[in-house]
Amino acid sequence: MIAVLVGGTWADSDDAPWWRPSSPFARMLAESGHKFPPEPFRWTTKLDGILGENSEWARWGMALTWFCHKHSGGQRVNLIAHSHGGQVAAYALSVGLRVNALITVATPVRRDMLQAWETGTKNLRRWSHIHSDGADWWQWLGARLSGWLIAPREMPAPAENIYEPGRGHSELLVVVQFEFFAPCTDLAGHAKLSGLCQRKNYQSRRKSHSRPRRKPRKISINRLFGQ
Repeated sequence: MIAVLVGGTWADSDDAPWWRPSSPFARMLAESGHKFPPEPFRWTTKLDGILGENSEWARWGMALTWFCHKHSGGQRVNLIAHSHGGQVAAYALSVGLRVNALITVATPVRRDMLQAWETGTKNLRRWSHIHSDGADWWQWLGARLSGWLIAPREMPAPAENIYEPGRGHSELLVVVQFEFFAPCTDLAGHAKLSGLCQRKNYQSRRKSHSRPRRKPRKISINRLFGQ
């Protein structure tokens, strides 16, 4: 079963995007036995969801469906999506993409996407949503722009909501890559995967926010994928 990584808004502009099969995160998953298509799924990652206009997400949701079908032979796939990449995944599910397990990370919970999620979960076996709190104001803003007065953080059922407090939008993705799914529990052990510079920046962000240091949690990706 292949795994497909879906970046969020403006993710295609990153110097070293996490969603490429050649990224440290993908290599780490590959070492755990997970397979990837020979090419990454790429979409425009343009800003969408303004004033009820979700055409970009819907269009690339169709493209994601075609991409997964092409590389899986019509079999179910596993998806990991960050931020508004989760909206692309929702539209793909709503038009029939068959997914074994979906992991959404910091995806804004939008009122105008609830119907797509309701329709799409019929094609989904397992869904885990990893979110933060007020530290992630991008998730809040993305949800607020859909018309919520009080923007929720948790996805509706049947999602398993995993709360990771005190993490910013991009920081949460780093945590997911190098704490949740890492084969070791020592951040120093990730230097060869994430790069020394990235590790230093990550540690400095933690220190600057004066958050208490905690041992990195280890969540089995096989559990989230239902394996």
